[in-house]
Amino acid sequence: MYFKKWEPVSYIRKVMEVIALRDDDEGFRILLKADEAKTLKIQFKGAVSYRNTDEMYLHNDLKNCEGKWPLWTVQDSEYLEWYRNNQPFDEQAESSCKIIHYFILTPNDCVEILSNTEPDVEWLY
Repeated sequence: MYFKKWEPVSYIRKVMEVIALRDDDEGFRILLKADEAKTLKIQFKGAVSYRNTDEMYLHNDLKNCEGKWPLWTVQDSEYLEWYRNNQPFDEQAESSCKIIHYFILTPNDCVEILSNTEPDVEWLY
C-alpha cells in the first residue's frame, strides 16, 4: 500500500476534523474543519464504496503516511483489491481500472472512498 499526499485546494491544515458525512441524491459528501471558521467540502459524485473507521483501529496501516496530513490517495490497497475482486467479471475490467482510493485522515476518523471520478473540493465560508 502506497500513500500519496493529495492537495486539491490551497490552505489545507495539517489537522482537520470530520464534522459531517452525508450520502444522498447529491452524492457522498464530507465536511472537514480546522480551528478557524472555514469548512472544507469534498463531494464525490462517483463514489462506488466508502467506509469510516476509528483511527485507532488502523494504526498499522497509517505507518505508511509520511507526517501529519489529512488528505491522501492510496495505491495498491487491500480495500481497492477487495472491491475489484467482488465486481461482476464484465464490469471488472472496464470500470474498476478508473477507480481511485481516497483516504481522509483525522485524529478520530479514517474515511476511505473509492470513486471513479475526481471529487469537487471547495472551501465554504
